[in-house]
Amino acid sequence: YRGRGDLYLLIQPAPKSVLSQTAIDSLRASAVSSYYESGGSVTRGLRAALLAGNSWLYEQNMRMDLDHRVALGLHYAVLRENDVYLGQIGPALATWIHGAAVDYYPRDSIWLRSDTPTLYDLDREPPAGWRREVEPDLFHLTLSPGDTLVLASPWLHRLVAPQALQQ
Repeated sequence: YRGRGDLYLLIQPAPKSVLSQTAIDSLRASAVSSYYESGGSVTRGLRAALLAGNSWLYEQNMRMDLDHRVALGLHYAVLRENDVYLGQIGPALATWIHGAAVDYYPRDSIWLRSDTPTLYDLDREPPAGWRREVEPDLFHLTLSPGDTLVLASPWLHRLVAPQALQQ
């Protein structure tokens, strides 16, 4: 895996979703194999890992009745030297604290604004496992000494003020 960087995963169940340890293990295995076995750029591998996780979850959901389907936020990050590559589907938030600034990725999302998105919102920004075809959000950051990167639930954005994060 030399040169591909280190892959980190945050699997965030949406409100009222329950995820078994077996499902978490399957998503992890899917992400690791998809990322490290893909060719091309880091971003391409990260996208492949997210799409594989979404596809696996979608297939699982299609076998369940509506009351037991699971919606997730998949937030994968690759750290390679000072570069961080982020990929997200559904409810996920990366908070980058650098110097006097706090930046959020994504900067705007239904998941940052609402605990209970409407069906219209969910159609525009679906959680992982909701639709077969999705397109992950991808971001790239270059870290400097002293920077902090937090992968968390999007609810962190509403619970903790940027000034408190800097402290």
